[in-house]
Formats: sequence, C-alpha cells, structure tokens
Amino acid sequence: MFTPFSRRALFFAAQLLMLILTAPVQAQTRPDPSVLNSVNWDQLQWFQDTRPTNPGSWYAVLSGNLSTGPWVIVNKVLAGNIDWPHFHANDRYIYVIKGTWWRGAGANQNPNNSVATPPGSYVKQSANEVHWDGAKNEDVLLLSSGDGPAPDETFIK
Repeated sequence: MFTPFSRRALFFAAQLLMLILTAPVQAQTRPDPSVLNSVNWDQLQWFQDTRPTNPGSWYAVLSGNLSTGPWVIVNKVLAGNIDWPHFHANDRYIYVIKGTWWRGAGANQNPNNSVATPPGSYVKQSANEVHWDGAKNEDVLLLSSGDGPAPDETFIK
C-alpha cells in the first residue's frame, strides 16, 4: 500500500519524467536566415574610416545598405579622436554601448567644452545641425542608425 506521502512522491516523479521526456530538443542548427537573421560579435567585418576628418573611427554594418539606407552600424571610436565639425543630410539615432562619448555643437571644435554622454545614453542627431563628437580617454562603442547614404557628412572648415 502507498502512503499519502509516497503517492505524492510517485505522482511528482511521474510528472517530472513526463516533463523531461516531452521537453523539446534544442535545435543545433541556425534558424532560417529569412526568418531570424543574426551575426555574432566575432563575425563582424570592421572597416576603417580613412577620411582625415574622422580619425580613429571604425564601423561594422549590421543591417541595410550604406549607399541608400536605411542602415544600422556599430561604430568604434578609438580614445583620443574627435571628428571635425560637420552635419548630416538625414537624422541619425545613436545609442552609446560602451565608453563615454563626447559631443559638441557648432562650427568650432573645442573638446574642453564637450558634453559627456555615458553608456546607456540615446542621442538623436538632427539633420543639418553642425556638431562634432568623439572619444577622449577611452574607446567608445556606438550603435547608430539612419536613412539615406552614409557617410553623408558635410564637413565645416
């Protein structure tokens, strides 16, 4: 005869066994890329921005077409590099992933008057507004998106 405790234990064991036997097996293959397209960090293809106006800047395209837009990129700015004052033809949307990003507005670049933008911050760069930005003491990692061609900067001398 089963005691009330042993019946509960047997019932629990049976439920646990059914759960284990009916649990879905985790897929070992990647999902169909037309449904879920992904790329791992170590698979990113990094390109250096070789323009003298954007020193120490690298980017990797996550999605889209830089010639026509829309697009999403990861941008890495190496410590000690601030780009020249410029503006974009289209709005840009930027999220700071890592490091402190320094920003300023206007045609006169002065890193001492820049604003610190810490990790976790979101910034909208409005079209046709002159600004400059970069990294001071540490590398900065940004997630940027926009529409239209990129790069589309007009630099101010």
